[in-house]
Amino acid sequence: MRKWITFVATLAGVVAVAVVVVLSVPGCVSINDVMRQYGYEAMTPPTTKWEPGTVVEIVNGRPGAPQYLVAPSDLKMVSEVFVSDAPNATQSHKISYGLDVGVSVPETVKVKVQLKGGCRYSLVTTGNQLRTVKLFAFKKDFNSLVDRVKESYGSDVWSSFLEKGTIFYLSSLWYAKELEYKFYDEKGGEVKVDYPYEVIVAGGGKLESTKEGTLIYKGVEPICIGFQKRPITTKSGRPGAESTGNGQATIEPIEASPVAKTSAKDRKID
Repeated sequence: MRKWITFVATLAGVVAVAVVVVLSVPGCVSINDVMRQYGYEAMTPPTTKWEPGTVVEIVNGRPGAPQYLVAPSDLKMVSEVFVSDAPNATQSHKISYGLDVGVSVPETVKVKVQLKGGCRYSLVTTGNQLRTVKLFAFKKDFNSLVDRVKESYGSDVWSSFLEKGTIFYLSSLWYAKELEYKFYDEKGGEVKVDYPYEVIVAGGGKLESTKEGTLIYKGVEPICIGFQKRPITTKSGRPGAESTGNGQATIEPIEASPVAKTSAKDRKID
């Protein structure tokens, strides 16, 4: 079944409209599938510490979450963001993944599950929400963020980030209010987490086991499970080694995309 979905983004007072075709998946669509379909990467493990506009290093092939460098709150800044409901995912545990795929759990939990014979997990999230930086407001704070990275890591390291093309800012984050994990062995049998058991997540909050053997998050703060990134490049638009600049950088614009302002009705996937 096909659904036509219209995404609208307003940039510098100009409305850009992109119409795309989304193929709905028969049966159920997991949170990992939906995020990938909408251009989000999994935040592994999920934590509450991330905020839109955070400057990070991301190296292709390196497992886990981005390497945190500096966030607006470190400079007592508050990024202006668009807040909207995220696309829906099926609220069931019908689809499972290997422990190293998607929005998986912290390493300590993986080890605990593997010792009990577990090798796969399924995840249900509720209260999904997108927070996307307002680019033109973010540009005002950008130079201050760059200065803090240079101050913390050195100008040579900053130039190296630009040269290698590994420096980004998190343009949009996918949050959930609640998570529920279930675990399985290679034959599909359910593997129960010991009760009671808890793991503190970075940024505060905790994953807790239930009497039914699942692992849940029900913290006060929403937890980040996915992200979109945009590159930071030299003003010439090329990696630092190829430019005549002195390590000065600029941020790439946010393109019209599914993270732009859309209605919950338009984004719903059945």
